[in-house]
Amino acid sequence: MRAYLSDPDQTPQNIEPDKCEGWDWYDLNNLPEPTFGPLREMLQGGFNPFPIAS
Repeated sequence: MRAYLSDPDQTPQNIEPDKCEGWDWYDLNNLPEPTFGPLREMLQGGFNPFPIAS
């Protein structure tokens, strides 16, 4: 998921704690482990989910 923050100091909220452990923001080059396998493989293969618009 890609998001633009209107307030860079805002904190993501988990509104369904019985279904989700929580949300966090991570730099694309510093993802936590274990990373979802298909995403890790795409990134290692050079996929850029945030290309610079031309």
